[in-house]
Order: sequence, then structure tokens, then C-alpha cells
Amino acid sequence: MKIFSQFRFVCLSEKTTNSDLCEVVRKGEGTWDNLLLSGGAAKFRKALERAMAKDNVQKIVALADTEAAKLAVGKEEWSEYVESAKQ
Repeated sequence: MKIFSQFRFVCLSEKTTNSDLCEVVRKGEGTWDNLLLSGGAAKFRKALERAMAKDNVQKIVALADTEAAKLAVGKEEWSEYVESAKQ
């Protein structure tokens, strides 16, 4: 089943990525990047740029637990992540 074959998921988390989510993406033949929130919004922007440069991927999906992310990095830093994702 190739349900996610056209998607690249960028998963943001405080410590580790949800292994259940990775398993679902893998079974759907999608690809993903795992990023720690501690890496900062600049690293997130670079990961998005790399994902967009991949010619076999048509859609990028950024995933995060919004409330946990705000607590981990603060509302201002989280706003930078959101703005990066919108670009």
C-alpha cells in the first residue's frame, strides 16, 4: 500500500519521535525526517528546504504536538517554527 509515497513527513519532538507514527509512514511507503525541537527553527527551515528539494516528493507534512512544543521551546520560538512551515 503506497498511501504516503508522495509525502515526506517532518516530525518535531522534544525527545524522541513517536515510533508508532514512523511505522505507519513506513508501511504507507512515505519518508520522514525526525527533528528535535532543541535544534531550533533554523534547523527546521533547512530540513524543510531539503525536503522540498527532493524531486520525488510532492507534499511535505510537518507534525508536532503543538502544546508540548510550546512548553518545550516557548511560544515565541514556536511561532518561528510555524512561520517557517508557512513559507
